Amino acid sequence: MTVKKEIWVEHMRYKFVLPHKSGINAVGVKINGQDCGTLLYRYGELKLSAALKRGQNSVELTFVNTLRNVLGPHHLEEGESYDVSPASFYKEKCVFCQKPSRWNENYCLVHMSLI
Repeated sequence: MTVKKEIWVEHMRYKFVLPHKSGINAVGVKINGQDCGTLLYRYGELKLSAALKRGQNSVELTFVNTLRNVLGPHHLEEGESYDVSPASFYKEKCVFCQKPSRWNENYCLVHMSLI
């Protein structure tokens, strides 16, 4: 998802800080069409001074989410899992799953937000 906003700045000592995000893998930042970098994973900051100008500026943020809610697995009791294997998709013991995970009959989806 990409969002754009026009902002007015008085000085160029700004940085982009994203202290917490959930279910989002990356945030790309552009100022006035200039790529300022990408924040990966959970935390980070980008300096924007080189791209800003006094007055009106165009800010564009591109959010890249995980494919967890699309591809699964959808029944792990733990919700988001960073250690997914073929066994994560099976309820009973089988050739792909020697030790089943804690299974939940309901759908366990990952919460996604910027706050």
